[in-house]
Amino acid sequence: MHRHTGIVTDNIINLRNFYCSVFGFIVVYSKTEREYLSDLTSVKSASAQIIKLSKNGQTVIELLKFAKNKRRKSVELNTKGITHLALTVKNVNNVIGECVINGGKLVGKVITTEQVIVAFIQDPDGNKIEIVQEL
Repeated sequence: MHRHTGIVTDNIINLRNFYCSVFGFIVVYSKTEREYLSDLTSVKSASAQIIKLSKNGQTVIELLKFAKNKRRKSVELNTKGITHLALTVKNVNNVIGECVINGGKLVGKVITTEQVIVAFIQDPDGNKIEIVQEL
């Protein structure tokens, strides 16, 4: 069973605000962790600010700001490995509007089928999010 998806960021407050404003997540945990992170992650001298976001009683997103974040290139949707988060939404067009207002952007086009309306957006850090409205 899915527990959460971790997103490492340099601007944890900006991403917290994005996910809370666009998707209605609430903060259920906020703390700086030091004690066990190095052992758990194999990152030397790890220290991270952690914010857990929840919606409908489930923690879905864990934002992490390590004392030293490593840089990475943008991940395209056809890159091998995990490339995006997928969320069910009530209204794709409303989410796209909120996304843009809050520093994100639409990736590609909105597609409508008999079952769903679907689109890809990205958050202010460039993380891809598939949004799906079931019809």
